[in-house]
Amino acid sequence: MGEYTINVKHLGELPIGTQIEVQLSDMANVMIMTVSGFLAYSRGLRYEYNGGRPLRQKLYRTTITEVNDYYCVTDMENLIGRTKSSVRVIKPPLLFLSHCSKNKYYGDIIREFVIGLGVRDDQLIYTSHPMNKIPLDSNIFDYLKSNLHKDILALILLSRDYFNSPACMSEMGAIWVNSKDYTLLAVPDFKFSNTKYRGCPIDKDQYTAVLNGDNTFRTNMLELKDKIIKMFELVSDEKKTTNLIQNMVDKIANGRTQNEQK
Repeated sequence: MGEYTINVKHLGELPIGTQIEVQLSDMANVMIMTVSGFLAYSRGLRYEYNGGRPLRQKLYRTTITEVNDYYCVTDMENLIGRTKSSVRVIKPPLLFLSHCSKNKYYGDIIREFVIGLGVRDDQLIYTSHPMNKIPLDSNIFDYLKSNLHKDILALILLSRDYFNSPACMSEMGAIWVNSKDYTLLAVPDFKFSNTKYRGCPIDKDQYTAVLNGDNTFRTNMLELKDKIIKMFELVSDEKKTTNLIQNMVDKIANGRTQNEQK
């Protein structure tokens, strides 16, 4: 790096869909680069970057398309004058499906719905599926806390098993403390008279969508769809949504039949 370098910011590892905004007071060179690119830049070698040399507009935006460790460098090489720069990182929203592993059947139904709407695997935390687990050796409370700068929507699947699980109670506590928004769902046979439910910290006055497949359930899923579409900036496809909800209804009915035959 030379004397013309005015700002180096390590952005850390960024997921796909992260937006980076660089605000300038005047024209400058702006370069978003990976660690390998930054090391080459530091050594005066040839390097790859996104941005502009020079960048004439005062606001630069770019979207990350590959998971990697990134740096943002602003310099005045071959330019005259001075400038100030600031960097803003906007990470994509995150959906957390909190559930008990014993209720995986219903958790899978919900997962299939949200993935069908267009939520990517890297935007969903659902520990019963290998594509949606939290990083190895991570604590869910710490992981949620570290992602507070994101918009987090938590879906909590209530059941007797959920309230009998210390791990699930820990998750609920993490959601209550850290999440900005949560939606309550319940397995078909959940009893709202459950004493542990009555004593938990979540808002009992908040409506809970029961996975029973009736018309009210269908309406609830349409409302959840609208919420997810808006939050994740997805394209709404009414025909596809209708098919996704019908698939949920069919699988809920199949689950009930299996339980009755046990």
